[in-house]
Amino acid sequence: MRSLLCFVLVAAGVCQAQIVLAHEPRKGVVFEVEDQRETTVKVLLKAKARGSGEAKFISSESKYTEEVLGVGPLTLKRVYERSLREDRQVSQTDLEPMRSSQHGRTVLLKDLTKTLEGGGALDKQDREELRFERLLAALLPPQRVVERGDSWEISGSAVARSLFGDALPTETTDHSGAVVKLRSIKRKKSGEVAKLEVKGLRVKIKRTRNVPELTLDLKGLFEWDVVNSAPIKAELSGTVHYVVRVGDRISAEANGPYRWRYQAKLVEHDESAPADD
Repeated sequence: MRSLLCFVLVAAGVCQAQIVLAHEPRKGVVFEVEDQRETTVKVLLKAKARGSGEAKFISSESKYTEEVLGVGPLTLKRVYERSLREDRQVSQTDLEPMRSSQHGRTVLLKDLTKTLEGGGALDKQDREELRFERLLAALLPPQRVVERGDSWEISGSAVARSLFGDALPTETTDHSGAVVKLRSIKRKKSGEVAKLEVKGLRVKIKRTRNVPELTLDLKGLFEWDVVNSAPIKAELSGTVHYVVRVGDRISAEANGPYRWRYQAKLVEHDESAPADD
């Protein structure tokens, strides 16, 4: 009854229009993407009571085209125009960014698995890079149908699964989660774009024997292309903290600000591409 009433009142401008926000990728869609992330962390190495530390600047920048090859499971093809990385002391401003193992290559992604087309191996950093665009999809409303001003919560398991799949036990991620709000809905010639606010996002991984401790607290905004079911713009910032233990005596601890920026432009959509069964 409420939906029918709202439908009637939308035309009169009394009721907010409702929208369906869901991750339903379309086979054949191609985006041109730019992804930037950076942090300046204070790294403290500890050995018994002694400690030494340094400030490090860590960043990555990539530009690629991404095509949806299949949706069950989600399979993507990325052709990297560039993929650069920095990992240096803050004082080493004369060092140039280094090319990553993805630079100039075509990378196939199937869920969280990444492989190089034509053979070869990706380095550990490229293989394990956090897939924040997957996280944005996980931040969409569980109830799917929302209207401007609505807020919702995302469970810790949903946040962790988007970044790590089923690799981590549930008990190591139960303090993760997010609160998201639909700020506005833009209607463009190509369709609707939803602007969402990430009011609070925590990715918290408890330290275990094989998993380092990680806490990532972020806030910001992102835009979602409703027609093509994909993020087209995002900027999240906050803080990162992680702890790594080597054996029983030595650990490394790092704290600092973190920022991620993402921009995607629709290139094409092959309407003739057959849908997956």
